[in-house]
Amino acid sequence: MVRTKSKHKTLLQLSKSDYLHNGRFKELVHEVLAALSFELDVERAGFWIFSQENMQIKNLFLYDKENDTFVKGNTFEQEACPNFYDTLRTKLIIKIDDAANTKLTEEIRKSYVEPNGLKSMLGIQVWYKEVILGVIFVEKQSEIHRWTTHDKIYLTTAASYISQSYSSQLRIKEKGLRQLTEASYHSVFNDSPVPMFIYDPGTYTILDANNGAISLYGYDLDQFRELTLLDLRANAGATSKSDDLDYEQKINAKWEASEWKHRKKNNSIFIVQISGHSTTYREKKARIAVAIDITKDKKQREEKEALIAKLEDYAFYASHNIRRPISSILGILDLIKMTWDDRKSYEELMANLQIATMDLDEVIRVMNAKLDLD
Repeated sequence: MVRTKSKHKTLLQLSKSDYLHNGRFKELVHEVLAALSFELDVERAGFWIFSQENMQIKNLFLYDKENDTFVKGNTFEQEACPNFYDTLRTKLIIKIDDAANTKLTEEIRKSYVEPNGLKSMLGIQVWYKEVILGVIFVEKQSEIHRWTTHDKIYLTTAASYISQSYSSQLRIKEKGLRQLTEASYHSVFNDSPVPMFIYDPGTYTILDANNGAISLYGYDLDQFRELTLLDLRANAGATSKSDDLDYEQKINAKWEASEWKHRKKNNSIFIVQISGHSTTYREKKARIAVAIDITKDKKQREEKEALIAKLEDYAFYASHNIRRPISSILGILDLIKMTWDDRKSYEELMANLQIATMDLDEVIRVMNAKLDLD
């Protein structure tokens, strides 16, 4: 009870943190990881951040409770540990009670688990809108720990604070961008790794594109300036006027993000999330559009939704169909006990028992087919 009250008090303090609301992301992450280390009684707590371009996850923030300091963390390449990497990408909560004896840690056992003396690990994904930022991991070194539901809830709340702080940081940066002089604005614009365009809101002609957009789409700046935002669509040239109008209205919506299929210079198609706001470009009204590639995240989300639907269908079928043959079998067995000396009745009941058993076998076969998750 004392520990629970302490956790609630810490969460309340974090929710009121200036770092949370003022966009000081690094400081907030430090504060959260230190709190996790003490309240969950673990020796280490870290925040691992995904780098989609390099296909790796890097531990940028790792708190060492014994020395009360942040130390340099590891980097995992997808190529070196594909199963572990994919688990971090696809599972919301990663529960590892015994880190030395689970298949999940096989790929990182020699390089990470054993050198750091890890006994148990608990992780949770951190999302911003529909993009996975990374994973929080708390790590127990002193003993094997069986993680509880309360541990997971506490970690989930901590993840929401990190996501909220990241959102605040972006909002403050975007506000700052709009207040910069045009020269400074374009310096920040060009150097940003996030793909961005500046376009004419009347003609949708691309006026400028930053290095992130050039890297993502494959066009150079001169080629971009010969295109419009309409030309970037996967089905450009084969759309109706109503399709064009819908696209124009949504990409011009203030701060609202919309999803579209775009085509790169090499003709590969991907899913992009676009949001934007008004700006000025060479003393004329313009708009800036931010384009985030969400292809992998959208696919993973759709796969999760399909899996959930499949499990719900399985549960519904099981609850409504397995009772019938089981009830029949139990009823027949009771009748057999009462008519044991009546040979004719016994034979009829045995025939009915066989039918009920075959019915149950068919229900189980269908259930197994529904549970085939491959």
